[in-house]
Amino acid sequence: MRHGELVERIGDDAFCFGAWPSVFDADTLFESSDRTGTAALICNGQLVLLAPSHPYSWLNLSRVDDDRLVVSNSLAFAMRATGATPVPFISTYHADLNHILFRPDRNLEIKLVGPSVQPLMLDAFRIDGNLVVHRERRASAVRFDDFASYRDNVTEVLAGFAANATSTARATPFGLMATLSAGYDSSGSLTMAAPAGWNRAVTLVDDERTDVGTVIGEHLGVKVDEVSFDAWKARGPLQEVPFYTVSGPEARLRFVGLEDQVRHTLMITGGFGDASWDASTDDIGPRYAQVGSSAPGERSMNEWLLHVGTMALPVPALGADDFDQFTRLSHSAEMREFRGADGYDRPISNRLITEQKVPAEAMAKKKVASAWLRGPMEFTPETRADFLAWVAEHPLPLRMTLDRLRSSPVERAFHFAKAHHPNSKTMKRLRHLRKLNPSWTTGRLFHWAHDRISDHYPLFPFD
Repeated sequence: MRHGELVERIGDDAFCFGAWPSVFDADTLFESSDRTGTAALICNGQLVLLAPSHPYSWLNLSRVDDDRLVVSNSLAFAMRATGATPVPFISTYHADLNHILFRPDRNLEIKLVGPSVQPLMLDAFRIDGNLVVHRERRASAVRFDDFASYRDNVTEVLAGFAANATSTARATPFGLMATLSAGYDSSGSLTMAAPAGWNRAVTLVDDERTDVGTVIGEHLGVKVDEVSFDAWKARGPLQEVPFYTVSGPEARLRFVGLEDQVRHTLMITGGFGDASWDASTDDIGPRYAQVGSSAPGERSMNEWLLHVGTMALPVPALGADDFDQFTRLSHSAEMREFRGADGYDRPISNRLITEQKVPAEAMAKKKVASAWLRGPMEFTPETRADFLAWVAEHPLPLRMTLDRLRSSPVERAFHFAKAHHPNSKTMKRLRHLRKLNPSWTTGRLFHWAHDRISDHYPLFPFD
């Protein structure tokens, strides 16, 4: 077994880069129903792999031959270790990967040149003596019947996560950090995380201070660091690469600027709030399935978080394996006064914030999504030049022609709708269609990223 320096052994039979809401030992790890990060252990002579219980990170399994499996929490490493590479003429890897990751309860594979990769998500996976993989489904411990039981249950679970992450039984205990904006998802998450032990947060700041969470955090008794929107550009060339090994063309690139604050922490986020806390959500199926979405969400940070040694915990995802309980709560009589207008109807987060008496003027009046940037046009000049040079060095004239014929009408329609009907349903459909039909250059981002990241994972022989 080979692992990174932040992977910890637990006794003789377990290792992890993860956290769960209980004491830091192998028994509670094996029994855990809520987890972030990844882990593995030996139980009754069999290997048990533990994926996160939320849908924003996962394990990657590749079957090299009949007697060897490669498993990693990094897709890039799994591909590098097995020699797999992207199929050159496939331009839709990011959309295809979204399709797979949005169906975390299904056993789908990423097709590559060489061994394919199967993301293992949500559950425990037992590997028997014949290297057959058996999924063992586990339900979250977050179950509730009303708002009070939801708030109290999540706060208790978060306190368990905090104790586990900071435990002195670890060789290198984690810090606790919250990401914060003026939006309802991160702010609502912090109302429950602050009493559970989170006392530090970080927020992105632009010149107009359009999405700053400082006032909110300080009101909740949390120290808030402010980081410039453009701080990520000073981290050096090719910082964009890890993000595009997983998703695109949008990615949370501005998080690179937060590296000093979030390194080696258990970092809570408002991830999945667009789903579990939105009363009007209509595209969520059982066990986190997102049947109509194309937004990668926090999945785009998966590889980058591994590089900085950080575990992300999306608070609104806790308990959302049973999505019906969120729907019942959002539409219940006790939540009626906290309902919002069509398009931003989030009674759960609204009530969490209102009951803590967060100043209304500190909250955003519209969704900003301030951390997102689109590649390659919003890359740094150095990275964009590197990407375009790579594309020029890897010509596929026929594929380029076909991609342009397919994407050009969609691109023109998208920009027309963006200019004249930016909030229409047509605009939403075109945004989704645009990802399914990327331009020639956009369709190369996945290939370029996996080529460039290979230097981070040097080849080594398997014994």
